[in-house]
Amino acid sequence: MYQSFSSLLFGIVLVGVVSLTSCSKDAAAPAAAPTQLLVGQWQLTASTNGMNGRTSPADPNQRRELIFTAQQMTTLVNGTVVNTTPYWLEQRNSPLTQHLETYLVTTHDSMQVPQRVHVDTTTLSLAIDAYDGPSVTYQRAMPLLCGTR
Repeated sequence: MYQSFSSLLFGIVLVGVVSLTSCSKDAAAPAAAPTQLLVGQWQLTASTNGMNGRTSPADPNQRRELIFTAQQMTTLVNGTVVNTTPYWLEQRNSPLTQHLETYLVTTHDSMQVPQRVHVDTTTLSLAIDAYDGPSVTYQRAMPLLCGTR
């Protein structure tokens, strides 16, 4: 009786140890870029050519900006509105990284344009999710405070 109880206990412990050590914890899905971080005005600082990988600073004579509200993105060039479109954020599996990524999706000529997005309080980067896809980097435009001019 003692031997069968010991064998049973050993078997249970062995199964428990094997099941605990053989399971790998799945990587946590990245948090979606909160819309609240996007809201505001962003000024282009650099762009990267996807074909040759060369990063160039923004042209000071072509000041490009994005303005995000909770549901709309407006593109300006030298202070003139050139495009306004609704946008949304969604999680998709990236064919490049093979991971769940956050995408900013806009529409252009009734086609959806998804771009991988990374945003924090001061920097916004958008990239076309393709091996030769270009990317752009923006810095948050800080509002002028009274008496700073």
